[in-house]
Amino acid sequence: MSNRARSNVTRPSRPFRAPEKDCKVCKKPAFCEHYGVFSCNSCKSFFKKALDKGPHYCLKLGVCMKNPDLMSKCKACWFQKCVELGMTSCSLRKLRGSNEKLFDLVKNLLLIDVRRTSKIAGFYTSDDPTLDELVVNPRCLKPCEKDPSQILSILDWCFLLNSLQVVFFLDFEFIQNLPTMDKIYMFKANNLNDCMLAGAMRSVQSDWETLRTPTGHAYNTFELINQVDNSKELLKVIEKRVVEKMVDIKVTHEEFVLLSMVFFLDPATPNISETTAKTLAEYQNYYASALLQYCEFYHQKDAPTRFVDLLSIKSIVHKNTSDLKYLYLTFQNAITDLKIKKILFSTCDLPGAPQTYLGSENG
Repeated sequence: MSNRARSNVTRPSRPFRAPEKDCKVCKKPAFCEHYGVFSCNSCKSFFKKALDKGPHYCLKLGVCMKNPDLMSKCKACWFQKCVELGMTSCSLRKLRGSNEKLFDLVKNLLLIDVRRTSKIAGFYTSDDPTLDELVVNPRCLKPCEKDPSQILSILDWCFLLNSLQVVFFLDFEFIQNLPTMDKIYMFKANNLNDCMLAGAMRSVQSDWETLRTPTGHAYNTFELINQVDNSKELLKVIEKRVVEKMVDIKVTHEEFVLLSMVFFLDPATPNISETTAKTLAEYQNYYASALLQYCEFYHQKDAPTRFVDLLSIKSIVHKNTSDLKYLYLTFQNAITDLKIKKILFSTCDLPGAPQTYLGSENG
């Protein structure tokens, strides 16, 4: 073959390969962005499945985050790492170009909620603070190892979930800065409601038809339920009421984190000072406005209806917590030696509460 002929031969082109870099999540080789973060195919696939299959829980209180080998075996910490680095769902990223401020707010609330949720199932403490003590010093609640033979009761779970919810809200700086007595009044009035809402959302994300413990156990299987007449019938109603409503209107995780703030920051909370009521009203309006903007972006002309549907959940949650308080009161009256953690006397309105905060000033 002549040189001229050779020069006319077209050599097969090599397939283009993007420069290889480290995945921001797991540090393995990666070639492009997925869900807004430079990541490998493994982390991309995991994040997609994690979004579809709901919340995950770390049984080691988040220590896996510090070790890449452990993290890849813990779905909760792996997912949290993805979210912390900026991975977001495709539906949420649509919001970014249209309303950056709302996108950042929702993204931050989702991250805070993921951090809280991931540690729920693995958290245990032998401490028994009053609500007042926990509000004054959230660090008084120290995690410890649970005896493997110990089976948590329905009241144990209620204590753990209520306690972690208090610590969760105290992470917000504007709540930290409120007078101490006003914070106590807020948690006494609103904490159980928000626990109920969060529990229902956990069931929605996990495809459970009823409220369950974070580990997936049905509340009606606990021994305490069998010791009190007619408690099973009331519990069946409590387990389904809020979950059915949230499934019916298809509440998203993004809507939930905004709704949670709107419900908790109630300026009509009994006994709080006028200054705190004004502060709560300002923040409640801020989060309610964000929720309405979210509805307007995703539901457009149906936004007002969607907004009202979401707010209507509040009355159902309140009915549920009222029934739950009655159920706990029934337990207390029927079982004389029933052990009840101190915080539940405040959040569940049970008689016989221990001595509370004695500060003479609201601060």
